[in-house]
Amino acid sequence: MDIDSIVQTVTAVATPLAALVTVLSRRQRLRKDIRENLSLVEEIEKNQTLREHTPTAFWIHGRITLDVARLTGQKLGTPKKPVPVGSLILAAIIFVGFGIWTYYIVRNGFQWYAVFPGVVCAMMLISIMGMFMNRELPPDQDPALPPGATPVAGMSEGEKIANRIALSESGMSDRYAESGPVGVVYKFIEAARDGRHEDWLIAVDQNWILCRVQSWIWENEDHTDDDLSRLDELAQSLSTEGQPEGLWERFLNDEREHLQNLWRDVDIDRLGAGSTKRKIGPGYELVILVPTGDTDGYLVQSATVVQGAFTFVVHKVNTSWKVANHVGNASPSPGWPPAWWTTSEEI
Repeated sequence: MDIDSIVQTVTAVATPLAALVTVLSRRQRLRKDIRENLSLVEEIEKNQTLREHTPTAFWIHGRITLDVARLTGQKLGTPKKPVPVGSLILAAIIFVGFGIWTYYIVRNGFQWYAVFPGVVCAMMLISIMGMFMNRELPPDQDPALPPGATPVAGMSEGEKIANRIALSESGMSDRYAESGPVGVVYKFIEAARDGRHEDWLIAVDQNWILCRVQSWIWENEDHTDDDLSRLDELAQSLSTEGQPEGLWERFLNDEREHLQNLWRDVDIDRLGAGSTKRKIGPGYELVILVPTGDTDGYLVQSATVVQGAFTFVVHKVNTSWKVANHVGNASPSPGWPPAWWTTSEEI
């Protein structure tokens, strides 16, 4: 036996096989796809029709993001139920046992009664295959969601990423920034729920403060003399200067307790903001927060009645947004008492 010839033969066969395995390996393929898709995006960006009139670039960006996530070992997709290890081992033992039995029966030629252990062996094989298939857990329809809503959790990872990229490219992500119309609403709710008046005072506009002060004065101070000019001066002094200091502290304490009672039971992590801009006037928009249940949000394709929604009016002051009304659909009007444009008693 020529050892050198055997080694050369093995080497000649193993080298191209090893190269083939390397070329076809998943990680190498992902890297290759990422490089090619990045080049493709550059070409798409040069085409005005594809860039401005189609979502092609969003799709490619989403594909690149998914491939990078897979390359780095990030978990994607819907959650899967675990493989039943005990059942898998039992099925494997039965499969091997009946497989050996079937082979023993037909080792010298086919025997009709070998069909019985063979069927059991085939059934175990099918059972083992079934344990690795269709393990995705379907998202439950949360009762907090309106009829016809499609949970974001039910979307594929590619759809989620493409939507995020589309929102970012269209400037919609600015709505959710800390100083954006949605971001300032979340900031107001968190500060009000935690009793941090120094923060919710920053998150609201001056008209809101004036109207809240007027409401407090109307409910707590003597106005039987109908001297509205005196009340106007007091409201302006409190809302702009915090004077008199004693009254200002009383107002803050009462307002802190009122807002905490109003928002203490609200789980802000289960509220989502509508992505549609709802302009109601120059520099004014509506922000609607709705319960999202245990999902990451949901999509609706038609007009839908949402139970438990919260409506806010936000006002753009210079370059930042402020809360203008936390209970109604319009900015409150100063007066005695001020008008909050809401049918609710909780103002």
